[in-house]
Amino acid sequence: MLFYIISIIIIASALLAIFSRSALNAALWLVGCLIVQAVLFATMNAHLVAILQVLIYAGAVMVLMVFVVMMLNLSPEGLKWRAITGGRLIIASGAVYLAAVLGIVAYSMFQCSNVPMFNVSGTVENVGELLITKYAVPFELLGILLLVAVVGAVVMSRRDA
Repeated sequence: MLFYIISIIIIASALLAIFSRSALNAALWLVGCLIVQAVLFATMNAHLVAILQVLIYAGAVMVLMVFVVMMLNLSPEGLKWRAITGGRLIIASGAVYLAAVLGIVAYSMFQCSNVPMFNVSGTVENVGELLITKYAVPFELLGILLLVAVVGAVVMSRRDA
């Protein structure tokens, strides 16, 4: 029963974000949707994912989006509906077709019976143990990749003085 209540709140806040006339209001409704999704993760005992959902998405990414919306100073007059033309209809149908094909491929890939499944709950202890033991090398390579990305961003943002 709790799942259905949380799902209805998520769908309602997502629809309010989509159909909001103000970009800032849409971003705030999206923050609410992401926080309720974190509550859903917490009810499924995925506490690490819930915390990361709030910190990364509802926190950092949404603050960045709100700053961009405020810097662009979007007015409701600038956000008008565009007419649906034949080209847009073809692109939309192609996107739906591509999503269906990717969904079928993903579904068939997960039907393999010889893939070992790990019974890992979303607690910090279990995920940390799995990262340190089984996935230590990819975890370290990801850290190196992020370090290279940060150094590259700093080098690209420097002015040639």
